[in-house]
Formats: sequence, structure tokens, C-alpha cells
Amino acid sequence: MNAEAADIDAVMVAGHFVKRDGKLAFPEARLHEPRAQALESRLRLMAQADYAYAPFPRGPLPERYLV
Repeated sequence: MNAEAADIDAVMVAGHFVKRDGKLAFPEARLHEPRAQALESRLRLMAQADYAYAPFPRGPLPERYLV
């Protein structure tokens, strides 16, 4: 219940590491297109549902993320 993505050290998919030693095992640029598609899908679904989207301001990060 208290774990976060930062707590995960390694992830394997189909026998290949996608996260190792706490870092992605592939270029982060590979995530650009899927992120863009997910955002586009979310906005389309919200528009179809006539949902008024308002961004939520982010609060301060927990101390563990401050460098």
C-alpha cells in the first residue's frame, strides 16, 4: 500500500529487463509516442463524456525526491 514506482528495482517482461537497478533499460525517448497517444485518448474520452477538464496544481514533492 505504501510502495511507489521508485521503490521497484527491476522489472522483466517476456524475459527481458525493462527496468534494472532502478533505471529504465531502454531510452526514455521510446515513451514519447505512447505518452502522447495516452494523453490524446484521455482528452478525447473526456470530451465525449462532456467532462470539464481542469488541471490540478501539483503540491511539493516529498523529501525523498529532493536532491
